[in-house]
Amino acid sequence: MITVTYTAANRPKSENLNVAGLVKLSTTDWPGKLVAVVFLQGFPWRCTYCHNPALLDAKSTGAITWQEVLYFLGRRRGLLDGVVFSGGEPLLSPTLPKAMQDMAALGFEIGLHTGGA
Repeated sequence: MITVTYTAANRPKSENLNVAGLVKLSTTDWPGKLVAVVFLQGFPWRCTYCHNPALLDAKSTGAITWQEVLYFLGRRRGLLDGVVFSGGEPLLSPTLPKAMQDMAALGFEIGLHTGGA
């Protein structure tokens, strides 16, 4: 078992981030990089062709906790290049900036997929 130790500088700050899902390895979400993708809950548009309707409701309970994401990614330092935040619409999450700081503190590059809403 690997233990992740946090200092005052990289302690998790985004415990309330509503994570709808985690893709542990993607080679397509950031061309040329090995990344994990964190899907956040909530999206304001209701397109009839939506392929992720479970992500639409921002009040739905997330499928995984932010602490679980941090634990997983803490064990992937040096193996993954970065983390992409996607959705839903990640920019609707007020704790997204803090979550990005958490990832930067772990040494990951940060990507963002947004619908522009």
